[in-house]
Amino acid sequence: MQHKRLLSKALNFFEKPFSVFIVAVCVLSFAPARLAFSQTSTANGAAASVESELTRLVDPFVGTDNDGNTFPGATVPFGMVQLSPDTTSTGWYKYQDSKIRGFSLTHFSGAGCPAYADVPFMPSVGPLKASPGSNWSDYAADFSHDGEQAAPGYYAVELNSGVRAELSVTARTGFGVFTFPSTQSANVLINAGGSATGDSDSSVQIWGDREVVGSATSGRFCDSNTSYTVYFVAQ
Repeated sequence: MQHKRLLSKALNFFEKPFSVFIVAVCVLSFAPARLAFSQTSTANGAAASVESELTRLVDPFVGTDNDGNTFPGATVPFGMVQLSPDTTSTGWYKYQDSKIRGFSLTHFSGAGCPAYADVPFMPSVGPLKASPGSNWSDYAADFSHDGEQAAPGYYAVELNSGVRAELSVTARTGFGVFTFPSTQSANVLINAGGSATGDSDSSVQIWGDREVVGSATSGRFCDSNTSYTVYFVAQ
C-alpha cells in the first residue's frame, strides 16, 4: 500500500539531499473515549486480501466540493492525527481552489463550522520576503489536481513551486516528506498559531538542529464555550 511505501521511504530520506522528512507526534488534551473492539482471525489471510482490494475503491476526494467539508488527507480510524492540505483560512479543503495554504495536523470531516486545522506546515522555495507569522497567506502554493494522489492513509501533491509533498499517518503520528527541487533556499514553515478558529495560546521551542516542540490552544467550535490544546513534536 502507498502509506507503507512512504514509511519505507522515510527510513531512507537522508540519502536524498533535497528531501525533508517530518515526524509529527500529536497529543490532544481531551479525555480518551472508551472503545470496544472485537478481533477475528483468518486461517489463510483471505479476509486481509479482500480488505486490501476494497481500499482501492475509496475516493478520499468525495465531499470536498459543494460545502461537503471533508478532507482528502491521510488518517486512520480513531487516529489522533489527520494530516491533510488546507486551501482556506478556516481549515477546509475546497476542491475548486487552486492554492494550498498548509498541511495541518488535525481535521474533522463534515463539520458545518470551522474546526481544528492545527499547526499547519508549509514548504516553500526561495527567500522569505515577509514574516510568515503575519503574512502566512503569502506562502500559499499553486497546485493542480493532475498532480494529486489520495488513498486510504496516504496523500501526495506536486506543488507548482516544484515541491512534492507526501503524507501518511499512524494512530498517533503523522509522517510528511517534502521533496524540493534543486535550490539554495528550501524552507519548511510552521504556523503554531494557525488553527481554524484562532488560538488563545501557542508555543514553539527549537531543540537542537532537528526538533521542534510546541502547543496550540484553540476551540470555540460553532461558537461553543469549549477549548482544547494540541501538543506536538516535529522531527
